[in-house]
Amino acid sequence: MTLSIHISTNTREPPTLAGLKQSEAGWQLDLTLYRHFIADVTGVELTERPSPRELKTVQSRLEGCIESYTHDGECKCHDLTQYDQIASFATVRALAQVFRVAVESERPANRRAT
Repeated sequence: MTLSIHISTNTREPPTLAGLKQSEAGWQLDLTLYRHFIADVTGVELTERPSPRELKTVQSRLEGCIESYTHDGECKCHDLTQYDQIASFATVRALAQVFRVAVESERPANRRAT
Protein backbone atom coordinates (compact mmCIF):
# COMPACT_ATOMS: atom_id res chain seq x y z
CA MET A 1 0.00 0.00 0.00
CA THR A 2 1.59 3.26 -1.16
CA LEU A 3 0.56 6.86 -0.64
CA SER A 4 1.52 8.87 -3.74
CA ILE A 5 1.80 12.61 -3.30
CA HIS A 6 2.08 14.58 -6.52
CA ILE A 7 3.98 17.75 -5.72
CA SER A 8 6.69 19.85 -7.22
CA THR A 9 9.76 18.16 -5.79
CA ASN A 10 11.70 21.36 -6.39
CA THR A 11 9.75 23.18 -3.68
CA ARG A 12 9.90 20.70 -0.79
CA GLU A 13 12.44 18.39 0.70
CA PRO A 14 10.97 15.14 2.00
CA PRO A 15 11.42 14.35 5.68
CA THR A 16 13.65 11.47 6.70
CA LEU A 17 11.25 8.55 6.99
CA ALA A 18 11.60 4.83 6.28
CA GLY A 19 9.62 3.87 3.20
CA LEU A 20 9.49 7.41 1.77
CA LYS A 21 10.90 7.87 -1.71
CA GLN A 22 11.19 10.97 -3.83
CA SER A 23 10.90 11.01 -7.60
CA GLU A 24 10.22 13.60 -10.28
CA ALA A 25 6.50 12.93 -9.84
CA GLY A 26 6.53 13.58 -6.08
CA TRP A 27 6.75 11.49 -2.93
CA GLN A 28 5.72 7.90 -2.36
CA LEU A 29 5.28 6.46 1.12
CA ASP A 30 4.95 2.76 1.89
CA LEU A 31 1.96 2.91 4.24
CA THR A 32 2.23 -0.73 5.27
CA LEU A 33 5.14 0.27 7.52
CA TYR A 34 2.94 2.65 9.51
CA ARG A 35 -0.54 1.18 9.10
CA HIS A 36 -0.79 -0.28 12.63
CA PHE A 37 0.58 2.88 14.27
CA ILE A 38 -1.77 5.14 12.28
CA ALA A 39 -4.80 2.98 13.11
CA ASP A 40 -3.94 2.92 16.83
CA VAL A 41 -3.23 6.64 17.14
CA THR A 42 -5.74 8.13 14.70
CA GLY A 43 -8.48 5.52 14.53
CA VAL A 44 -8.24 5.48 10.73
CA GLU A 45 -7.78 2.16 8.93
CA LEU A 46 -6.09 3.27 5.73
CA THR A 47 -7.16 1.76 2.43
CA GLU A 48 -5.25 1.38 -0.84
CA ARG A 49 -6.45 4.82 -1.92
CA PRO A 50 -7.11 6.99 1.14
CA SER A 51 -9.76 9.63 0.57
CA PRO A 52 -8.97 13.31 1.10
CA ARG A 53 -11.06 13.12 4.28
CA GLU A 54 -9.01 10.17 5.61
CA LEU A 55 -5.77 12.01 4.81
CA LYS A 56 -6.98 15.12 6.65
CA THR A 57 -8.16 13.08 9.65
CA VAL A 58 -4.81 11.30 9.94
CA GLN A 59 -2.91 14.57 9.55
CA SER A 60 -5.04 16.37 12.16
CA ARG A 61 -4.85 13.59 14.71
CA LEU A 62 -1.10 13.09 14.31
CA GLU A 63 -0.56 16.82 14.73
CA GLY A 64 -2.89 16.79 17.76
CA CYS A 65 -0.83 13.99 19.25
CA ILE A 66 2.35 16.00 18.70
CA GLU A 67 0.76 19.07 20.27
CA SER A 68 -0.38 17.10 23.33
CA TYR A 69 3.04 15.52 23.72
CA THR A 70 4.78 18.88 23.40
CA HIS A 71 2.60 20.52 26.07
CA ASP A 72 1.85 17.70 28.50
CA GLY A 73 4.32 14.93 27.68
CA GLU A 74 1.33 12.65 27.14
CA CYS A 75 -0.48 11.51 24.05
CA LYS A 76 -1.94 8.41 22.47
CA CYS A 77 1.42 7.52 20.99
CA HIS A 78 3.53 7.94 24.14
CA ASP A 79 4.67 4.28 24.03
CA LEU A 80 6.50 4.19 20.70
CA THR A 81 8.43 1.01 21.56
CA GLN A 82 5.52 -1.13 20.42
CA TYR A 83 5.89 0.02 16.80
CA ASP A 84 8.78 -1.31 14.72
CA GLN A 85 9.06 1.66 12.36
CA ILE A 86 8.55 4.44 14.91
CA ALA A 87 12.03 4.98 16.31
CA SER A 88 11.34 8.29 18.05
CA PHE A 89 8.94 11.17 18.27
CA ALA A 90 10.81 12.70 15.32
CA THR A 91 9.36 9.88 13.20
CA VAL A 92 5.84 10.89 14.30
CA ARG A 93 6.60 14.49 13.29
CA ALA A 94 7.92 13.36 9.90
CA LEU A 95 4.85 11.21 9.32
CA ALA A 96 2.58 14.14 10.21
CA GLN A 97 4.51 16.31 7.75
CA VAL A 98 3.97 13.78 4.95
CA PHE A 99 0.24 13.72 5.62
CA ARG A 100 0.11 17.54 5.74
CA VAL A 101 1.76 17.69 2.30
CA ALA A 102 -0.65 14.99 1.05
CA VAL A 103 -3.63 17.04 2.23
CA GLU A 104 -2.22 20.18 0.62
CA SER A 105 -1.65 18.34 -2.66
CA GLU A 106 -5.28 17.12 -2.64
CA ARG A 107 -6.73 20.63 -2.61
CA PRO A 108 -8.70 21.31 -5.82
CA ALA A 109 -6.23 23.91 -7.11
CA ASN A 110 -3.41 21.40 -6.79
CA ARG A 111 -5.12 18.33 -8.25
CA ARG A 112 -3.78 17.00 -11.49
CA ALA A 113 -5.61 14.87 -13.99
CA THR A 114 -4.46 11.27 -13.94
